[in-house]
Amino acid sequence: MEKKKFLFLGVGVILIVAAGFLLLNKGGSENIPLPPQQSMGDYSAQPAQPAYSMIVVASQDITKNAVITPDMVKEKKVPGSTTLDGDMESKDAVIGKIATSDIVVGEKITRDKISVRPDVQKLSAKIPDGYRAVTIPIEKLASLEGMIHPEDKVDIIGTFPFTQNMGGQSVTQQVLVPMFENVEILAVGNVILPFQQVANYGSITLALSPEESSLLLYAIQMGKIRLLLRSPEDTSVSRQRLPVTTEVLWQKLLAISQQQQQQQYQQQQPPEQQPVAPAVQEKPRVEIFVGGSNKTQK
Repeated sequence: MEKKKFLFLGVGVILIVAAGFLLLNKGGSENIPLPPQQSMGDYSAQPAQPAYSMIVVASQDITKNAVITPDMVKEKKVPGSTTLDGDMESKDAVIGKIATSDIVVGEKITRDKISVRPDVQKLSAKIPDGYRAVTIPIEKLASLEGMIHPEDKVDIIGTFPFTQNMGGQSVTQQVLVPMFENVEILAVGNVILPFQQVANYGSITLALSPEESSLLLYAIQMGKIRLLLRSPEDTSVSRQRLPVTTEVLWQKLLAISQQQQQQQYQQQQPPEQQPVAPAVQEKPRVEIFVGGSNKTQK
């Protein structure tokens, strides 16, 4: 009997220990926080990275203090996640700058490796000796919009009302006058670098002598100004600046028109009525006998 009593007592102790162990595990599991589950909406809220971006790299070795030209750099496509702050994304932002350190071919060009040229950081440094910088408002139609850059050369022409006495009466007509030739553009809008893109601008700054500056400013008050873009290789200047009036216009156009009409009229006439070219008279021939043989000479 005593053996059975000890046996039942041992089984009871084991059951009590097992029950306590289960209760402890249940209570602990209720106190441990579970990790939050992320939904698909959480991932869609994150900004998407671009597939690729453009950077500027050196297409050849660039020495320190060299002015960067278009053939020295090129744009390169890279994964969007690899770009860093300070990377240059366009050649236009690099061309015309100077290298602040040596740059080897294939090296990425960043903002800290380039600087604006000291000689073009301010407009006054670009004005030639004896000239003045004159900023004038310009119409889009008259400014060759998007095609004029600093350091280009232009001719300036003006259109003005001109009054003259004809048959005892005052007649006013528009006159076109060539004013100045081979004038340097110092700035387009607020851009003074020749390789920098200019999208929209309402003014152009020219390099003119003091006398030319006064004439131009007065001419703007009288009429309209037009610019003619020149080739950089053309440095010629006309000696005579003849104004274009209505008479000159009709004389040039009608003279060409009358000549063309006369030629067409003659071509439409029958052959017997077409003017015959005068016959060419043959020069007399002289026979000279030398040593028993004759030679004919005109």
